[in-house]
Amino acid sequence: DASKKMSKSDVSDYSRVMLSDSEEEISLKIKKAKTDAEVFPDNKASAEKRKEVFNLMHIYASINEMEIDDVIKDFANTELSNFKKKLADSLISVLVPINKEMKKLISDGKYLDSILEKGAERASSLARPVIKEVYEKIGFLNR
Repeated sequence: DASKKMSKSDVSDYSRVMLSDSEEEISLKIKKAKTDAEVFPDNKASAEKRKEVFNLMHIYASINEMEIDDVIKDFANTELSNFKKKLADSLISVLVPINKEMKKLISDGKYLDSILEKGAERASSLARPVIKEVYEKIGFLNR
């Protein structure tokens, strides 16, 4: 439904594309995205009247760092199924490498622990002089 924002709380998994989605899930979600039976719009005014298609156009433009007018030029009067395939391919090319890296990091508990430990050490070293200064100014004894 193009009138609603994408949401993790929506009951349908097809309401959004997640970073954790596989190639197959991304393809299926885009393929099943609600659109009409008309061909791809050939101008912006026409596209704006077709909310579902216009929403997908914005996603395509964003993921490919394009302007909407350029998306229209590339796909005007073509079948929406062709556009949806290209959109899915674009999303997959950007999101699947992120997905793979996330899975790799999550599966390496020791590495994650080392990152947390380094972060805690850095935060402590940055905070120590500030805390010392605050203690001095309000008259607390240093520990």
